Amino acid sequence: MGPIHGGVPLVERKLYVFGTIRVDTRNFPLIVMEIGKGRCPDSDYVKALGVCEAALRSGQKSFQITDLSALDEAPPSQRKLAGEWTERTAPLQQQWSLGGAVVAPSAFLRGVLTAVHWLKKPPAPTRVCASRDEAVVHAVSVLETAGLPIPPELRMQASISKISPRPGS
Repeated sequence: MGPIHGGVPLVERKLYVFGTIRVDTRNFPLIVMEIGKGRCPDSDYVKALGVCEAALRSGQKSFQITDLSALDEAPPSQRKLAGEWTERTAPLQQQWSLGGAVVAPSAFLRGVLTAVHWLKKPPAPTRVCASRDEAVVHAVSVLETAGLPIPPELRMQASISKISPRPGS
């Protein structure tokens, strides 16, 4: 995290790379965690989740997109880590998260995620999206409704996505 303002650490706006995982806070209050193709060590996954948790602990409202577009492997150990992280950070998510979007281009994976969310409700409102464009448009809408400032690059990305989604989106 970055400098402290009023006793609260500010979220550092940067791109974090942990092996095949990228966590982008450059457009905070939007956080984007992108899981890349290929095997990722559990230690990299834990570091990525740590960045997301630190943003929640900063005491600033945020919205998170988790992009699974390139995911080709989800080891049981990482599914377990994700579940434990969600349980541990549930109070923080309820207080500081405006919600999230999970990008899953596969209709099958979207169905599985939707069913899981029916069985175990996420701590913050979560939408399952078919594309990153859809997730960004939703994120900007949620952030605007909350009255949070939207970084110009993010607003432009959402506007372009509404007008002409990228091929395959």
